[in-house]
Amino acid sequence: MKAKLQNLYGEIYDFTDSIGDEALEVLDGALASAGLTEVFERWLDGENLEQAGDAITESEAEALCDLFEGVIDELDFEYGDGEWDEEE
Repeated sequence: MKAKLQNLYGEIYDFTDSIGDEALEVLDGALASAGLTEVFERWLDGENLEQAGDAITESEAEALCDLFEGVIDELDFEYGDGEWDEEE
């Protein structure tokens, strides 16, 4: 789950290359709306501390993954190349 969270967060952060801080503002808004800001902050703090143990529970990690995926979809829809919407 740790790797998935890092990958998803990395995808969100990649949008800052093209749209700047707007990507992080979208994330912050989604976290606040979902009541997950504190969980996100614990996860970030835990990532930076050696032997910090589990900073968040498995259910909190799943909630963050779901939220990150939604933010990625929103950012891709608003600012991406739109490939997600093309039929194969």
